[in-house]
Amino acid sequence: MIKFRSLNQSKDFVRILKKKRLHTKYFTIYFEKNLSKLNQYLNISFVMKKNIGNAVLRNKVKRKLKSAVQKIAREN
Repeated sequence: MIKFRSLNQSKDFVRILKKKRLHTKYFTIYFEKNLSKLNQYLNISFVMKKNIGNAVLRNKVKRKLKSAVQKIAREN
């Protein structure tokens, strides 16, 4: 099962910015996966654009996206 790891330090975030990314009109997803035998994890970061709305709405969308990704990962 793939585990999600939070980005706790700025060096983690800087490292993930250089990895894979997916752009849409409203947000960008940066991600990195490590599927070694010992630990399988997915680092993921959602960056919202300001045209979505205020910070409360952007954070709400990020929480829903994170929840959707976790549900998909559990099914696989």
